[in-house]
Amino acid sequence: MIAVVRLPESAGLLDRDAGPARDAGLAVRPLPDTVRATVSWMRAHPADVRQSGLDPADEAAVLREWQAVRDR
Repeated sequence: MIAVVRLPESAGLLDRDAGPARDAGLAVRPLPDTVRATVSWMRAHPADVRQSGLDPADEAAVLREWQAVRDR
């Protein structure tokens, strides 16, 4: 079983019915095509690419807390 985590910033994202979009002509392309197009765009527009994730200090703090709980 795979757990799905719904973060507040993406609340409702997976609750939408895609039927109307498909009925209007939306074509879903294969994931590898999407990945290739995304990488191509990111390489062509590096200034527009937003970095994500934790900054190193926050990541270190989270890992310390996780290790403390794990090692109990």
